[in-house]
Amino acid sequence: MVIIMKKLLFTFAILLIATWSYAADFSPTLMTLTGEDYLQYDFDGDPLTLPIELSGTPAAIWLIINTTGQAENIKAIQNGHLGWHYVNEIDTTVYISPRYTNDIGPSNIYWDGTDTDGNIVAAGTYDYYFWGYDDKSPRVRATDFVTLGRMWNTDSTHLIENGEDGLPLAQPMFFGANFHYDMSNYVIVGYESPAWAEHGIHYKWVLGADPHDLSYLQSTYCNIYLPGAQANDEDFIDCGGPALNPNDYDIFYSCARNATAKTSTMTKWGWVSDGDALLDEDWLGWDELTWEEGGVAIGVWTMKPTCFSDRDYIYVNSIGPNQSEDEWTKLRAVSFDGEVIIDKMLHEQFRPDDKGPGDAINGSMNHLGPGSVKNTMLLIQCAGCFAEMINTTRMLDDDDVDYDEYGAWFNQNGDYFLDMNYEPDSNFPWACYQDEHAYSFKRDSADVDADGFSTSRHNWIQNYTPVPPF
Repeated sequence: MVIIMKKLLFTFAILLIATWSYAADFSPTLMTLTGEDYLQYDFDGDPLTLPIELSGTPAAIWLIINTTGQAENIKAIQNGHLGWHYVNEIDTTVYISPRYTNDIGPSNIYWDGTDTDGNIVAAGTYDYYFWGYDDKSPRVRATDFVTLGRMWNTDSTHLIENGEDGLPLAQPMFFGANFHYDMSNYVIVGYESPAWAEHGIHYKWVLGADPHDLSYLQSTYCNIYLPGAQANDEDFIDCGGPALNPNDYDIFYSCARNATAKTSTMTKWGWVSDGDALLDEDWLGWDELTWEEGGVAIGVWTMKPTCFSDRDYIYVNSIGPNQSEDEWTKLRAVSFDGEVIIDKMLHEQFRPDDKGPGDAINGSMNHLGPGSVKNTMLLIQCAGCFAEMINTTRMLDDDDVDYDEYGAWFNQNGDYFLDMNYEPDSNFPWACYQDEHAYSFKRDSADVDADGFSTSRHNWIQNYTPVPPF
């Protein structure tokens, strides 16, 4: 007999629908899945019935079965075609069901006690998880003025779901820098940024407001980032996404980069609505900290270092997506007191033998997502197949640690799911890194839910033409 333990999913029903619904305010319908807390199964070959109750919206639903309490027995296992998958000291998934299409109300999903390959699963204790999204209703526009990601600024906006007290916000908030419309500060695209979207402006947008009303956009201007500066101006300082102070959302941090000098530093700011942010002259800055940015290969429009916070530390990515000669994919971490804790090259993201177009050899590790377990981070590449979850606990004590001490799992080419160049007639068979529009898609964001499941946003980039809505 085995006890099957339940996990629940609560999600906004706004994903992957081709049509838009317009309303005065952003107010999506909450979709809720519920099931039994515990189920018993004898592994006798008969199917196990899992009751499920769906409310709010229709949904496409999957059943996932995971091991539980087995992490210490799962050590550095790499398997699959091309060694596509790696897990280390974590509980892992044994079964993912086919897609179910459910209407609102009660129904059943079934499991026959086998894994995804059809093999009988050993008797024991497992947990089960229903994952789903509304695949029927029109999407609901949240805002005209902020995007989670696009092209080279895919990591500049963060979704803030918890408040200063660490509890879930009734209305989550977008917080970031580098608007969708500020490309004219870097390259000529046939239009100029509006004043509210100039380079250097940082913004907040609380979800729930009228998505078409610009007056709800909160902003502050960091005056070290000059609007309108040219691509190779020696005085041009840029930045990626900022991170909030977890205890005071009127304080934020940014990694300032000089692409010409190939250097960066950390800055601390005080938020001033509709005015100039206040730079804290006593916290780090160029005089106290100057990092090398060895991944800047082609100029200022290369991805910029972005800050991510797990409420304990500020993590910063330093990447070399267009490097064709030198290894450069770094993870950095700074305490809120201004102490550098981690400055580590992630060797697992270096592929000198990758044969993709453009000769890229480093992972464009453009987005991090704090995990549901303390000191875990999800790392997603913009133009590469490699995704991983790392445990920074040992890095925080000593960043000179090997991958088997901090790697929790990775996924890469080989399973025909979000893979690159898997087609039999591909010009670059199984190449993982590429940025050619004919061969790749972009990963725009990465997040981890409360149960440890990761989600990422993807888009194809062929014939990309930015079109402002104003």
